[in-house]
Amino acid sequence: MRPLPHDNRRAFGRLSQAGMWTDHGPALDISRGGLRIQSKCKLEGLVLIQMMDHVGTFPVRVRVAWCRRIGFRRFEAGLEFLEADLETALRITQMATTFATANAA
Repeated sequence: MRPLPHDNRRAFGRLSQAGMWTDHGPALDISRGGLRIQSKCKLEGLVLIQMMDHVGTFPVRVRVAWCRRIGFRRFEAGLEFLEADLETALRITQMATTFATANAA
């Protein structure tokens, strides 16, 4: 079996986002397994990020799958969601749906 190309190794489909934010910067896209963000600093290892929705902020534990420099003090990172409780999972799902709908309009 041949390895999948870099851009097609994702286990879950992604939704482009408009207006979804974390404490590290904007979310570019999200899937059931994680999200891709822009950040002003390099991220690595296990990180506790704060996601922001219409109710407020909430913590989400993630593993940094990759991080690359895209400009001066600008990085893009792929983050994998780690175990989340049901309430956190529901908030992430609601955010993804809300901001994906806003992006499609």
